[in-house]
Amino acid sequence: MLRTACLGLMTVALLAGTAGCQASKQEKAASQGNATTTAVSSAPSSSIPSADPTTAAATSATPSGSSASASVVPTPDVGDPCSLLPTSEITSALGVQSATGQPNSRAQFAGCNYALTDSATLIMYLATERGPQIYGAAQAGGGFSNVSGVGTQAAYNSEDGRFIASTDKNFVELTIPSDLKGLTAAKATQAGQTLANKVLSELH
Repeated sequence: MLRTACLGLMTVALLAGTAGCQASKQEKAASQGNATTTAVSSAPSSSIPSADPTTAAATSATPSGSSASASVVPTPDVGDPCSLLPTSEITSALGVQSATGQPNSRAQFAGCNYALTDSATLIMYLATERGPQIYGAAQAGGGFSNVSGVGTQAAYNSEDGRFIASTDKNFVELTIPSDLKGLTAAKATQAGQTLANKVLSELH
């Protein structure tokens, strides 16, 4: 009887130990699973692959509008605008020495500045689209007198020295400094005719 009781106790103890071991293994597995979940959840966002950088760059480089407004004057693609009006032409037309021109721009216009004697500057701007419309807008400001023999239309403003001219496509504006020694309105007009014709003949 005593031996049977001891064997029963040993059996119960073994079963309890086995159950305890199994419970311990299950708890350990659950703990490892939670740790794995926690590790994934807490992983830094930089470890998650982002979108293709090539696609992102292409998207950011896409302009917001695919067509230009009709009211915008495209910048002329004429290379070096100063090459359209050689300094020798300016020197001959105005009777003063002209330095090599320096390219410039104003809004959507390409242009060139020519340093003359006495710290004066001849300024040229041009456009290769919508010439008649630009001409009309400039002339509407007043002060211009019509001049013949240049493009399809031309005018000179003796108040600010601007000589404007256009063809059915192109436009040129020359600001001739009025304070040049010996420069009269008649001479400035004649110089404007010569220089504007030269520029317009180079534009296509």
